[in-house]
Amino acid sequence: MTNYYGIGLDAEPDPRVTELTDEQVLKEGVALHLKPHLAKCTTVVIPEYTPVDIRTKLIVAFVHLEAYALADIVVQPLITGGPQDVDDLYVDIYEAYMAKKMYKNALVFLEKLAADHRYCTTKVLLSYAECLLQCGDMRGAETAYKRVLEQLPDHVDARLSLSRILNELGETGEALDFITQ
Repeated sequence: MTNYYGIGLDAEPDPRVTELTDEQVLKEGVALHLKPHLAKCTTVVIPEYTPVDIRTKLIVAFVHLEAYALADIVVQPLITGGPQDVDDLYVDIYEAYMAKKMYKNALVFLEKLAADHRYCTTKVLLSYAECLLQCGDMRGAETAYKRVLEQLPDHVDARLSLSRILNELGETGEALDFITQ
């Protein structure tokens, strides 16, 4: 990435990482060696001309390597745009955050996708509902699960989740209605 796009980190390269053999990478995985190095970095330098798909791959890599501060730096310019700028790339980002149980971070992208009719798929709505639930927004999760059921009335998991939420909110009658429908 440095050679082709001019992307750089503020820490000096760790010779233990740059001198890994192919055998070591296959045996141990490069992530084991990269995490401590990335923990020392505080800045990512990304030229303006860097394509958005490369930025997205960098965010996903940082998230999977648990370099969340670096991911946040790269994410900021993408947040100010809308899904029309990065469409399916938002999906890659929110999925990476959800895989690491970083629900608030995933929610930033899911909110934008759920608000745009072009990208508001059942998969997006289910992920959105799960994130809202994990972040403690029961009413928001209720609304999202109801939107899922508008699209797919027979979605069993959405019905069960919505029923549990309604039961926790004290709306037992409505909870039973969603299970028995």
